Amino acid sequence: TLLSDEGNLGKLVWYDLEKKSAYQEVAFEASRDVSMNITPVPRTDGVVLMNSSNLVLAEFGESKPLTTTGDVLGFAVDANKDRVLFARSTKNSQYILLTLWEYDLRLRSVRKLPFPDHVPGINPKPRTGPTELRYVKFSHDFQNMLIFAVPEALAQHRVLVFQDLYWIDIAGNQAKKLVSIHPSNEATGLMAAISPDSNSVAVLYGDKTSLTLSRFDVATGAKRVLKRIHGTKM
Repeated sequence: TLLSDEGNLGKLVWYDLEKKSAYQEVAFEASRDVSMNITPVPRTDGVVLMNSSNLVLAEFGESKPLTTTGDVLGFAVDANKDRVLFARSTKNSQYILLTLWEYDLRLRSVRKLPFPDHVPGINPKPRTGPTELRYVKFSHDFQNMLIFAVPEALAQHRVLVFQDLYWIDIAGNQAKKLVSIHPSNEATGLMAAISPDSNSVAVLYGDKTSLTLSRFDVATGAKRVLKRIHGTKM
């Protein structure tokens, strides 16, 4: 459980549901945008969370920053390989889309993973691509990513919300655009979830007149509208 106190203090509390009592606490400096994505570390009581766009490892009654650069876009804990996989933003995503890193939970070391600067389908050449990446979500098989991006065309509108959603493999071979929302729709964002088999993505998005839930086959890009509610927007 993550508890927020006044000021910049936060506290992680481990609670035993059977005994109905807390058995461990970890205090740390928390930001206003501390993530509620608290992911367990395999075979331990440790957890990883994102705080002020940095990763924090909390275990054995202590917290340890895994990054201090404030540029983490998203992360996932790979239990099979005892690692934390995470994406970091760059100063200019048109020239360098993002960088991929892994933290080895056994060796307690970090290394940069191979990933191209330019990815077909999203920033194929310099001066072409999104002006900003907002969030990265990893698939359950750790072979692909969802990327929430702000395209160049939206910079003049000053609309810094999730407008384009891409599916991309972690080797950076190809990106597929699943959803693109033009600012004229007055949409306020996108929400997405990856299926457990990593074969499809459910996306919730809004426009002027409706709220739509669609499912996309990531292999073919085929779209199926599951639900549309008129008279509602995000």
